[in-house]
Amino acid sequence: MVVDYDLVVLGGTLEAREAAWLAARTGARVALVASPTDWANGLKPTLVAEVIRAALLQSTDRLPCQLPTGPDWTYLRQRLALAETIAYPQLSRQALQEQGIDVVIAIAQFSPRPRLAVTTDDRRLTARAYLIACGGHPRIPAIPGLESGPWLTPATLLDAETQPQQVIVLGRGGDAVATAQLLAARGSQVALVTRGDRLLPDQDRELAQFATALLKASRVEIHLATPIEGIQSLPAVSLTTPNTTLKADQLILATGLVPNL
Repeated sequence: MVVDYDLVVLGGTLEAREAAWLAARTGARVALVASPTDWANGLKPTLVAEVIRAALLQSTDRLPCQLPTGPDWTYLRQRLALAETIAYPQLSRQALQEQGIDVVIAIAQFSPRPRLAVTTDDRRLTARAYLIACGGHPRIPAIPGLESGPWLTPATLLDAETQPQQVIVLGRGGDAVATAQLLAARGSQVALVTRGDRLLPDQDRELAQFATALLKASRVEIHLATPIEGIQSLPAVSLTTPNTTLKADQLILATGLVPNL
């Protein structure tokens, strides 16, 4: 069977670009296909996570005795912009093309007949193998009022022009813990709410207990096993539980990702 490529990678994410780059270095014929939006935003979740990690490293050695504010919000936003400019130069479009990778920026889909292929408006790409690495979009729990937004996610946190001072974080995974700790260490009032009975459910219980203790030392208000009856987001965030109502000026959705297929 004659095909155009050994591998066609779908997505503009860090994982997609690295997979294409590594495959090309082994001598494979590779195409990387991504929509314009996916290509433009593909590295952003990774870069935001790195900025948050770097900011946390400047503060955790002083917890719980003193909570530093660290670099101001404008600095963190500038750091993200700089990272977008200089990070992963080997994964830019030009660098990938110099490795012999055919970079196709277009809306694409799978077409199963007469032979499985990836098709755009003007191209049909066949391969021995296909790799889907399109990242994900936020998982939206079935909570009345949540679907209408507005809310931020850990990946869009630094889109806010100023640091939110009162924050509700929904979630219990690593992104939720890191986001809550960063904002609390910088002086925000943070409430972390989850319907689960513990944080970091995919990690050892001892690690989850340590993360819980660390957040409490950072003065994060933790609500475990908390049913959420509804959320209102305008003019301010109001989250209702059977026992109380939490209010904030910003809601951060850190409930995980759904594959962006």
